Amino acid sequence: MPVISRLRTTLIGGGEGEKMGLQMAPGNWIVTWIDPATGKDIVNHEISLSSAELELEIPSELDHRIVHLKRKKN
Repeated sequence: MPVISRLRTTLIGGGEGEKMGLQMAPGNWIVTWIDPATGKDIVNHEISLSSAELELEIPSELDHRIVHLKRKKN
């Protein structure tokens, strides 16, 4: 099975304190939350996974947002 190096998905709903769980390959990832109405980044940060479990806190600024995860090259 190929290792995914990018993931982009749209989320509608989710309020303060809501989380999203994903199964991802361990490594370093860049997480970018995007406002689809403007195309501008809401939050942009880097995470390091040592296991396949990823839990992201969903930004509550908007009701509709896009999350883009990109695996960093070593």
